Amino acid sequence: MNARGDQMGCVRTIYQTRHSFATMILENGEDILWLSNMLGHTDSSMTLSKYAHYVKKKEKKRATFLNQELASLNIDTEKSQELVA
Repeated sequence: MNARGDQMGCVRTIYQTRHSFATMILENGEDILWLSNMLGHTDSSMTLSKYAHYVKKKEKKRATFLNQELASLNIDTEKSQELVA
């Protein structure tokens, strides 16, 4: 936040709000293509390059969940660990 924004009592800029919206959408499992369309990006690769770290974080959560489920079924999880790495 810049000094002028602080003086005006603004909490967030429109760009910060837009970024927060995109982050929350991805964290809640929405598709990157849908988000790209909502943000008005002409190419989804633009969206993916900006938010790739959130997509990776989501994939890691899914892999952890899968490993826990497999472990509860007494299935060897070494193969799934290799897929995550």
